[in-house]
Amino acid sequence: MLAVVGIYGDSRGWWDDRGFLTNLLSSMTSVFFGVPSALIFLGRLGSHQAEVLQRRAVQRRARLTRQRFREAVLQGFASQDLEALKPKLAQIGMTHHLYKGAIENYRNDPERRATLQTVHDDYERLLSECIRERSPHGVREWRGDIVLLWRTLDEEIRPRVEELGLTWLSTRHYLHVRESMAELEKTWTGARPFTDVDQALRILLGQEEARRPGGIERARSRLGSRCDSSYQMTIAMTGLLMRLDDLDRIGT
Repeated sequence: MLAVVGIYGDSRGWWDDRGFLTNLLSSMTSVFFGVPSALIFLGRLGSHQAEVLQRRAVQRRARLTRQRFREAVLQGFASQDLEALKPKLAQIGMTHHLYKGAIENYRNDPERRATLQTVHDDYERLLSECIRERSPHGVREWRGDIVLLWRTLDEEIRPRVEELGLTWLSTRHYLHVRESMAELEKTWTGARPFTDVDQALRILLGQEEARRPGGIERARSRLGSRCDSSYQMTIAMTGLLMRLDDLDRIGT
């Protein structure tokens, strides 16, 4: 409106002898045009800066969490030479099959006992070369750290990463990690102390008498549970190991 009045006044010569009024009207016109434009510009600039800061905060949290997740997974392995571990991890599957078969087909005779001793030693040797030894309490504590870190990545960081258009896992890799995590959460639940497992082996090898009726069957059950839970944990950890490089790209 002020601009229209100014232009009309110029055509009528209203401002020829009114310098102060002319300047005042020009200044007011500039203010009414300039201030809204400046506010719009500053608002957009502030919004952009807020988005940049938010993006950086999400990227920083994603980087720190995925690094901690990687460290926690690697702490589960007996060696940091992952290339040397891979063929041994592959052997565990076949050795587990033989070990489980020796437990299920156990008979109290010298040949079966010798077979059980051999496959038990092979399995435990491979396991100790691949998986870091811990007490049942230590395993649960370590496993709990991995579970919490994954939940942070999946439930808190994933929605923010996807909202900001940052990198997340592909659907196939995401489902693979979730499957490995579900397997890891199931393992060692209610695991018996290692001393009970050692005692079960001695009973089956004839090195110790079963103290109660049905002691042989309980010993087989304990040894079988130990065999399966350790194998399931190895499979879960191997699955996570395969996806660590993909996890390192989250939030980039």
